[in-house]
Amino acid sequence: MRRCGLRDDQWERIKDLLPGREDHVGGTAVDNRLFVEAVLYRYRAGIPWRDLPARFGDWKKVHRRSGQFGGTRYHARTGCRYHPGEPLLENIAPDAFLTDRAYNADRLIDRLAERGITPVIPPKHNRTTRRKTDFSLP
Repeated sequence: MRRCGLRDDQWERIKDLLPGREDHVGGTAVDNRLFVEAVLYRYRAGIPWRDLPARFGDWKKVHRRSGQFGGTRYHARTGCRYHPGEPLLENIAPDAFLTDRAYNADRLIDRLAERGITPVIPPKHNRTTRRKTDFSLP
């Protein structure tokens, strides 16, 4: 298995959730999988966008596209409010949910706990009660 990429079963679960897919309103992305793998690689390696390996294409285009869709934060709209992550998590059962502090909402964290999913989400700086975050999960 390639460490920097998605397994085929992982890709099959998310490919129809991404903008730019076939028969989707708007432009069609040339290679959604390569884009997702580029974003994952960048966050795993902890590198600046400009250090993205050439195999992922022009780093400026990948960066621009990630900004259009909120980086790795693909939000699903439910009703008249955004509830980041929740609708996308309903169809999968990960052991942990790793994301940035933008997802540090009690509602989401409580939902993850109900499902037995470990939240790996740093607390926002303005939190009165600081939740410990362990980034060294096995």
